[in-house]
Amino acid sequence: MDVVNNSSTKQQWPAGRSAIWIGICALISLYVIILAVELALRVRFPWDLYFWPESPFLTNMMKLNQHLPVYTAPADGNSFVYSPGLEYLTYALLKPFGLQLDIRFCRLINVLLGVIGAGCAALAMSRLSRSTTSMGKTRLFFFVSWGIVLLVLFKNFLAEIPHPDTIHTLHALLVFWLCLAALETKRFRLAIITMAVAGVGVLTKQTEALCLLGPAVVFAIFNPWGWRRWTLLMAVGGAVFGISLYLLWLPQYGRFFTFYLPSHQGISLRKLYTLTFDLLSMHGGILLFLGVIAGFCLWSARNESRRYLACWISIGFFTVLPNLAAYLKAMGTWNNLCIFEVWLILIVWPFFCMLLDSLALVEPKPEKMVEGWNRQVIPWSLCLLTIFLVLLLLPTKMPPQSGHYKYCQTIDEALRRDIQANRKVLVSHGSEFLIRAGVKEAPLDRANSITELNTANLGAMAEMKLRIQQHYYDRIYLLVGSWYGEKILEEIKQNYTLESVVASPPYKVRAAFGFQDLMEDCRIFIPKRKD
Repeated sequence: MDVVNNSSTKQQWPAGRSAIWIGICALISLYVIILAVELALRVRFPWDLYFWPESPFLTNMMKLNQHLPVYTAPADGNSFVYSPGLEYLTYALLKPFGLQLDIRFCRLINVLLGVIGAGCAALAMSRLSRSTTSMGKTRLFFFVSWGIVLLVLFKNFLAEIPHPDTIHTLHALLVFWLCLAALETKRFRLAIITMAVAGVGVLTKQTEALCLLGPAVVFAIFNPWGWRRWTLLMAVGGAVFGISLYLLWLPQYGRFFTFYLPSHQGISLRKLYTLTFDLLSMHGGILLFLGVIAGFCLWSARNESRRYLACWISIGFFTVLPNLAAYLKAMGTWNNLCIFEVWLILIVWPFFCMLLDSLALVEPKPEKMVEGWNRQVIPWSLCLLTIFLVLLLLPTKMPPQSGHYKYCQTIDEALRRDIQANRKVLVSHGSEFLIRAGVKEAPLDRANSITELNTANLGAMAEMKLRIQQHYYDRIYLLVGSWYGEKILEEIKQNYTLESVVASPPYKVRAAFGFQDLMEDCRIFIPKRKD
């Protein structure tokens, strides 16, 4: 199937096809408005109990607020396994306003990173489409492209949650846009900036450690500045990468938590089976199908399209594909596949616009009507499939209900009383409870950290068991207790007695609706009396 470059062809847009373009722009705009309302209602929830990354993230922010490294001794059981770029950036932006420990503003920063990332994607797609399609020259195309990337990006259930996925996606899209712009403008300074930005990838997420190789390969293939300057670009990228890795591993336990621990959690080959279903979800399967066709057609279109596709493949290979390892890891979930969907829309959306533009050519003469319709069956089918894809991007995240607020307020009030009574309290998951009660020190024995250690068979490094045996805590607020493992739960049972229970909210839990089953029955334990 040929995709014709129609940017210089005088076209007559039939009313029906104009209506399709206007309609799909209106639909995307409507969905973006719905998404904005959903996010506004969700971001303002003042507790860190949507998904698992929020509590470890706030624990790290508490460490930074106390001028401590984010990676501390495994015995403390309170360090996270991801690169800390998001924590550093969020802390730097919010500290001047005293909001660095407010989960609401931490979420807002993450949302803004997603918006900026979608903007980078729109800039890249506009670079291609303004030379290949008629609508690509308009501002409307840019904003609609921005909107559709936003919709795909926020299909990730962690998109607005303080988790490396969004900053990882932003970084990959920024490098893609910079690389494409440097290649098209042949500005060497822009190429230097591209390599420098790519070099910090390891600070966003470990799977982006090889990001600088993506633009390096592109610059080597097209070689617009010669090999000496290419060598200089590699030196710049390598130097920035070396500095970034040094800063990542500068804390005493940085290498342990970002490399040693994840590498010892193992790869689950059983996930190769679930990969098919997670990758080929309703809109994901359509994106993959359209992406394969778009790739072949963009390659055959030559010139700008082939250059765009080369950047897309090379940078995607070194920044997106490694996320498969994160998915296959024992602790990995399908959020690691969402960046693949964002990457696919980078070629699917321009391809759709090229198809729609090719269908806007002058209608065939009556005697050639049958032949014309036969040639248009496949393009029309692909256009309709893309429209169906857009329909599936309806945002589905739900705001918290009154029961969620009541549940957290009940825990808040009980915990505040304990803190005011100078009791030592363990909240297994949920750092905002402690922050709102006035606790400054980073909490120990986080459920998420213990389960990460247990998965790597390193749970004995944490000293939580000893603290439980010594009745170190005056109160234990137990959420997601199963994450501690049977041994810790047995120690709690032997050394503590159940005092009360805060019942979980009566709502169904689904990741697609924006909730993980963290707000379960909160069991409050007190030490057993010694005989």
